[in-house]
Amino acid sequence: MIKCLITRPNHDKVTSYLFFWSKEIIENSQINNIQFLDLKGKDANKEKVESYLKKQNPRIVLFNGHGSSTEIYGFKDEVLIKTNFNESLLKEKIIYSLSCSSADILGLSSVENGAETFIGYKKSFILCTDKNRETTPLKDDIASSFLQPSNKLSLSILNGDTVKEALYKSKKEFMREILKYSSTQSIDGSDRIVAALLWNMSNQVVLGNNEAKIFS
Repeated sequence: MIKCLITRPNHDKVTSYLFFWSKEIIENSQINNIQFLDLKGKDANKEKVESYLKKQNPRIVLFNGHGSSTEIYGFKDEVLIKTNFNESLLKEKIIYSLSCSSADILGLSSVENGAETFIGYKKSFILCTDKNRETTPLKDDIASSFLQPSNKLSLSILNGDTVKEALYKSKKEFMREILKYSSTQSIDGSDRIVAALLWNMSNQVVLGNNEAKIFS
């Protein structure tokens, strides 16, 4: 059984969206032979993340939350992983960080310290939402256009694809959404949505071994 550690803080609008949309990964009926170690809400803290990384030794880690070029944050923006501090805990793991800018300095440092692969975003991840759906994130069609491509990447890896294949599928999903909004003027702000989707797609990168996969 492959172990997947997933963090799901839930303390503001953005983390609330990530909390609910990442639950879709855990509950996906097509995922087999995966044991999810779900650190949700206040459990997405430094103490528990470090403990799970050391004692449970997950093969893949999915971080959801805020971040910076040198840090990944958890509940109430507590620092979970920090450059030149504890990124060595990611050694021999596949990491997908849905956290702003974390593939910049931290991603490179993680790979240098033994992480097999670090997938993330070199700059900020932009999330556009429908203000009328912010209390029901899973019914927000605009947010879906941003978070389905992200979920596609995670699900692809969890189904046994290589990281390179997963990245291709995610970017293909981004492009599908870009074309959808480019071909219609029925949605207010469609130009801004297209620009944000292009930004996310262009800043989504793989560092380390792009042939890595969870099943040998």
